[in-house]
Amino acid sequence: RRQRQMCIRDSSQIDQSSSVVPGGASGLPRTEHAADQLELWRSHWRVPMHYGEQALAAATVHTLRLLPG
Repeated sequence: RRQRQMCIRDSSQIDQSSSVVPGGASGLPRTEHAADQLELWRSHWRVPMHYGEQALAAATVHTLRLLPG
C-alpha cells in the first residue's frame, strides 16, 4: 500500500510550509502513528513543516542518533 501526502509549500515563505498524511505518518496498521493525522486530514488541517536550524531546534521533541558499528 502506498502512502500519500498533501504538502503546501511556498518557496518565498518556506517556514510557513505544512503537510498532512491522510491516515497517519506510519503506513503500518496497529501502530501508534497509523491514524495519527486522520482527524487533521478530515478537518482540512495540516502539520507545520520546519525548515532552518532555529525552526528545527524550537520544534525538536527528541533526537535519535544512529552511529555505525
